[in-house]
Amino acid sequence: MAKNKDIRQFRRSNKAQILWYLYNRGPLSRLELAKLCKLTTPSITQLINDLLIQNEVKEIGSIQRNATGRREVLLDLNPNKYIALGINIESDITYFCVANVKDIFKVEKEDTKNFNFDNTMEVFDERIAKILEEYPSVNKICIGLSGKVINGFIENAYTKFLKDFDMKTYIEKKFGIETEVINSTKAQAFAMYRENNENYLFVTHSPEISSAMILKGELLKGKNSVTGELGHIVVEVDGNPCKCGKRGCLNTYVSDEAIENKYLETTGCKKSIDEIYALYGVEEEATTLLKKVIKTIAVLLANVYEILNPNRIFVSGGIFAEDKLYSYGWEILNKCGFNLEVERITDTVGLKSTAEARYIIVKSILNV
Repeated sequence: MAKNKDIRQFRRSNKAQILWYLYNRGPLSRLELAKLCKLTTPSITQLINDLLIQNEVKEIGSIQRNATGRREVLLDLNPNKYIALGINIESDITYFCVANVKDIFKVEKEDTKNFNFDNTMEVFDERIAKILEEYPSVNKICIGLSGKVINGFIENAYTKFLKDFDMKTYIEKKFGIETEVINSTKAQAFAMYRENNENYLFVTHSPEISSAMILKGELLKGKNSVTGELGHIVVEVDGNPCKCGKRGCLNTYVSDEAIENKYLETTGCKKSIDEIYALYGVEEEATTLLKKVIKTIAVLLANVYEILNPNRIFVSGGIFAEDKLYSYGWEILNKCGFNLEVERITDTVGLKSTAEARYIIVKSILNV
């Protein structure tokens, strides 16, 4: 029985590999897939037949490679196998996205406060029901949250929810659709997983520093689903109290709220984070404060790079979106002698609004 199980797992792995190449390079012929997957013609034929029966792939026509050769039938992913509703609940905005592997059908957003999550799910349920009525073929739901989520259970979130709330079970019972609930940063990180981009650290800023690590195409979660979470690395013993229960976490010094509070403490003037950013290079207090914040983040990223050694680091949003501050961060890294490959994501809203749908679709493909 163990041997048969190993064979089944091997075939599943080969199928996922075929789908992965189609996702990244499709459409492709059987011959091309056999070469890419290093499989024999009989093996690729059987696997493709299985995937056709499972509606994972479809034949979309043929191509003549040369004047004398046979026409090759082209295969591609079946775009309607997985239709996903992705929802990203952030502290200020909630994004809704309907998509398949090929297209984005719908993107909407609404102020999170309108859903009143700490008292009821009624308004949220109505919004989901309305979307499902418009797109009845949705067969996957993924909900991203800013905070700690374990097996669909919200343990700690920056948006207030009903106490001890099992979001996954609730949504599945309410709508009868397979649902995954995940930390939104982890969803954004995995949504960027592509061929030749398999080992990387993703870091986002605003309202807090949050991060996730992808290693060999796997989203690292760890014992308590917090692997790679840089925002809760302690940078000062007995430092500022953090929402997570510890003291001295990085977020208590570099989050939007921390920057606003420090500026108020220093100047006696209350300003929003955007107003403080606008004062960089104009006002001494704001400039000094923001330089200290970006320096702290830059040195931490460099040290993490030395420990985890990802192929690259992606940064997104918040302080990373400020050109002058981002340039100053690079000056710090250069002074320290670090040679990092860092890529800044400019379309932060685009990533936030579609990540959950893209995450669940890619995960479904790889789990075939």
